[in-house]
Formats: sequence, structure tokens, C-alpha cells
Amino acid sequence: MNKTTKALTTTFSLTIILFGFIVFLLYVIYCYAYYDKYMELEYTNSFNNGDYNFVFDKMVGKGN
Repeated sequence: MNKTTKALTTTFSLTIILFGFIVFLLYVIYCYAYYDKYMELEYTNSFNNGDYNFVFDKMVGKGN
């Protein structure tokens, strides 16, 4: 294995690891910053509108 191949392999490996880490961080930000607020709003709206079946089904895991 010559220097060029080794450097290229190292570069690709590091790029893939960094890309995976960035995707993971974006997923965490989406889950905790956007999705939780959206679901909180959905539960609140359903509960306030009297749609208790939606709230119950989501809490016991029968909902989608």
C-alpha cells in the first residue's frame, strides 16, 4: 500500500465518520427541538378539542 492509497483511505474514512456524526447531531436536534414541540402541540390540541381517544391511543401505544 503506497502513501497515496493510504492517505486516500484515511481521508475517506474520516469523511464518512464526520458525515455520520453530523447526521446524528441533526437527528438529535430534530427529535428534541422540533418533534417534541410538535407532539406536545398535537396532544394539547387533541385534548382541548375533546379527542380523548387520540390521547389515550398514543399514550398506551396503539396509535401510529
